Amino acid sequence: MLVVAGIPVFFLELAIGQRLKKGALGSWNEISPYLGGLGITCGVVCYFCALYYNTLLAWVISYVVDVSRTVPAHKFVSIGHQDMKFLSLFHSHSDLTLRGEAVSTSTI
Repeated sequence: MLVVAGIPVFFLELAIGQRLKKGALGSWNEISPYLGGLGITCGVVCYFCALYYNTLLAWVISYVVDVSRTVPAHKFVSIGHQDMKFLSLFHSHSDLTLRGEAVSTSTI
């Protein structure tokens, strides 16, 4: 439906609006007063799409903040290439000391 009706009507609205130097409502009213509702409908659809995407973004940000508060910060620390070489030397030992912290090889 988007390809068949939505995109052609959008390009038609842009072309007519540019030619008549009017916005969505004014350009459709210029063609026919009965088509003025089409411009209003385009505005309402844009409003609801923006409302939906902003709500979705707010939920995502809320989730990320909540997860970052519940998971301890040391869970996000990444191990670099040099650290992996160091850990491979002592892989047979049960506990390692890396940067002053005891690290168990069973969790790596």
